[in-house]
Amino acid sequence: METFRPEKQLIEDPDYAILRNEAIEKLDYGQIDVRIIEIIRRFSRLPYCFTIQCCEGHFVSDNIVEHDPKKLPETSKAAEIEYRIAYLALCIENSENGRKLLDEMRVLPLIDQEYIQFGSPDWFWESRVNTYAAQVEPDRFKNKDTAMVGLKEAVHLKNVRDKFFRRIEEMLGKRPETRR
Repeated sequence: METFRPEKQLIEDPDYAILRNEAIEKLDYGQIDVRIIEIIRRFSRLPYCFTIQCCEGHFVSDNIVEHDPKKLPETSKAAEIEYRIAYLALCIENSENGRKLLDEMRVLPLIDQEYIQFGSPDWFWESRVNTYAAQVEPDRFKNKDTAMVGLKEAVHLKNVRDKFFRRIEEMLGKRPETRR
């Protein structure tokens, strides 16, 4: 699946409020990776955005799925490890607060420009305009949702992914409406 596309311009969406309400009503926290549930809860409190999809990112070898590549069995670590992309896709309202959030999301790649991208994937945008995704993926695989990497790179990806989500938590912590 192709995941990355350059950022598109935020446009007016008269159906934003309706789409947001529908998305919040359908939100199933049981389908979200446990380690990022609180991030998604906090985003859902912001009236100027809503989450479309997300994934913490996973490492897979010998049919074992882990959040940390070092926890895979020793036999798995010698070969390449499948990395399943970490990402956060948001629909953002074209409003002052929405544009501020978009500005903050744009700088996430500065954590590590070789491993974090920000843009507007076509397949999200086609169903909901103003959808943006930040993803943690090696740049050479930025158009894919999985990558085969060695253990050293997998450990680096884990560290970048952890920084990525910490930065998002910090960003959300600055907003009073997310501190309930």
